[in-house]
Amino acid sequence: MFVQVQFYNAVTFGLGARKDTFNKKGQLDSISFVFTFPPIVPHPYYGESRGAGWIGRDQNGNTTLFNTLHLDPDCKTVRNSYPGKP
Repeated sequence: MFVQVQFYNAVTFGLGARKDTFNKKGQLDSISFVFTFPPIVPHPYYGESRGAGWIGRDQNGNTTLFNTLHLDPDCKTVRNSYPGKP
């Protein structure tokens, strides 16, 4: 499972939309990336039971194709990552 999370975060970091957050002094406080994974087409014979059309569940328990990655200003330290939108 951890390898899968690392994969999702690597793709999100490389291809996701970046948003910088600044503190009151105008200094970079955090960097966030959000990426939407393409949907997986259900298998024509087995249907959706053989492959998930989502990467996880968001904060509300709904299935999602979004992944969010929050980093420190050094762009190396992960503050948080989770499936779903920020």
